[in-house]
Amino acid sequence: MKYLMSMLTMFIVGFCIFFYIDEIRVKERVSNNSESASHNTLTTPKNHYIHYINPNVWLPKNIRWPSDEKRIHVYFNKDIASNECEELKKNALTFFSQKDEYGQLDLGVSCNKFIVLFNEKKFQNLPKLKELITAHEAFHIATQFYGHSMVVQMFDIGDSYQSVKSFYYLLGFISLLKKTYLNNTPDDQTKNCDSLIQYVNELSEHQRNILLTRAMYEWPAEYYAKQVVFGKNDKEYISTRNEIGKSYETNIADKNNGIYWDKFYFMSYPIIKEVEKSISTLEWQTRVARGESILDIYLKQKNCTPLTDKWVQIYVKVKPLAVANKNTVISPL
Repeated sequence: MKYLMSMLTMFIVGFCIFFYIDEIRVKERVSNNSESASHNTLTTPKNHYIHYINPNVWLPKNIRWPSDEKRIHVYFNKDIASNECEELKKNALTFFSQKDEYGQLDLGVSCNKFIVLFNEKKFQNLPKLKELITAHEAFHIATQFYGHSMVVQMFDIGDSYQSVKSFYYLLGFISLLKKTYLNNTPDDQTKNCDSLIQYVNELSEHQRNILLTRAMYEWPAEYYAKQVVFGKNDKEYISTRNEIGKSYETNIADKNNGIYWDKFYFMSYPIIKEVEKSISTLEWQTRVARGESILDIYLKQKNCTPLTDKWVQIYVKVKPLAVANKNTVISPL
């Protein structure tokens, strides 16, 4: 009898220990998944990253995949695996050998796959930064360029960077935009809206197009990348994001432009946070997936005049990479 009681006691203790350990493992998995979804990006040899769009972060199912392989391949150098198709290897070799200052990024379809080529050697030893870039660019090509629709104006600013050397005006825009959610009285809100719209309308055509296009495309992409790679770890995200600006700093002008763009990209978080006070994540993401600017969604919510609704929207035809070309050719489906 004592032997049976001893065995029963050992069994109960063993079961409790097993249950406790298993419970800890489950909690660890849940914690890891809630803090960061970076497991959606796989790293393979030779600076090749593979990204799966996370359906828990981006809810609309609006992607027109070129094949059954529902993932995006991002390459940071020309070393493409030998078993890949010749078209991709040729595109990569051409792209990564170019000297064009403005040709650091190319997106498209090759070998029936979504492909991103990112030509920035200074990122070689910053793996977390590459994860952020991978998720960001994967979002651009999959959910925006080959999602539902995009704005024609996006392709009209390609040469703007040659004529607009300074982006100081972004700071004025950011300052006025902050006032629209920091001051909540009706009178202040009307004044803030009017000041913001007047400021944007007084910019040069190049400046206005760059600002509005970047807000439309970069804010949702930055939101997605931040959520996927860093989750709620804002401190690590900001630190990593700042490395992008630093990598381009070769002189004072570059340093200033890096600061302007960092502040502009960081605006994606407070703007979307404000939007979600009134509408659900699914609603604003669905509207963005249909081609509406997140900036317009925000402005409408604050009873301000939208800025980009009048732009014509089109579908983008699935096509090979536009290697070494500044201007991408587009055609309706």
